[in-house]
Amino acid sequence: MSEVKEPAFFNRDKSYDRGLEWYANTFFSGASGQRYRGESTPWYLYSDAAAERISADCTGVRLLVILRDPVARAWSHYQDQVSAQIEVRSFSQAIFEESADRSNEDPRGIRQQYLTAGDYTLHLTRWLTRFEPDQLLVVTSESMMERPGETWEDVGKHIGMEGAGSVLGDLSRTRENTSGDPRSAKLAALLHAPGRFGRLRGAARGLVPERTYRPVAQWMSDWNKKGNGSAPLPDHLRLALRDHYRPSIGALERVLERSFPEWQ
Repeated sequence: MSEVKEPAFFNRDKSYDRGLEWYANTFFSGASGQRYRGESTPWYLYSDAAAERISADCTGVRLLVILRDPVARAWSHYQDQVSAQIEVRSFSQAIFEESADRSNEDPRGIRQQYLTAGDYTLHLTRWLTRFEPDQLLVVTSESMMERPGETWEDVGKHIGMEGAGSVLGDLSRTRENTSGDPRSAKLAALLHAPGRFGRLRGAARGLVPERTYRPVAQWMSDWNKKGNGSAPLPDHLRLALRDHYRPSIGALERVLERSFPEWQ
C-alpha cells in the first residue's frame, strides 16, 4: 500500500497536475519490483474527476469499494467533522438543512453532506459506468469485521492474490480510526479548519515535501483525538435515518444484485 495514508492524488487538481511520475515517486518509492501496488482514498468514491482520471491512467486497475451501514456512517462522519472543529451545527440541524436543500449544492461540499454521502448508488454510478463489472468489488465494513477471513479471500481473488484471507484477515479487526473530543481545539482547527488555518496549511505544504507533510499531519491528527469514543446516536434519529436510507439501500441492492441484511 502507499507510504502515505489516503494520498488523494486523483481527486486533487494540484496533486494530479504534478503527474503520475510524481505520484509514483512520492507514494510508492519503496515499491520497486513489487507485483501489487495500491492505495485507499475514501473521497475518490464521490469524485467524478477521480473516476475519470483513474479510468484513463490505470488500465486494468482492480477497484475495491468498502461500504458501511449508511446510518452509522452518517453519524460517524458528523462526529469526525465536529472533532476536527469544522462542524458547529447540531446533527439534527445539519441533516435537516441538507434534507431541505435537495440540490446538493451546499457550499460546504460532500464533506459536510452527511446524508448524501451515504446514498451509495448515486456515487457508485460514476464508477460502474467507467469500469467493467469484474474490475470493481463491493464489500461492507461489517463483513470485514465479522467475517474477515471470508471477506479477504474474496478481495484476494478479486486482485489475483490467492490466500489473502489467511494473510490479511486479522488486519481488519484492528481499527486505526479513533473518534471523540480533540485534546486541543486549536490544534484541530489548525489541522482541519478552513479560512486562515487553511492558508497556513497551504503555506506549510509548499515548504515541506508531501511525503513528509502528510504522515506528520496524520500523526498529529490521530494523536489529537482522545479516542474516548463518540456519543451514541439518539434512537429517534437512528430510526429517522433508517427510514431515510431504506429506498437508497433498495436501489443499491437492485443495481448490485445482492442484499445488505446487515443494514436493516
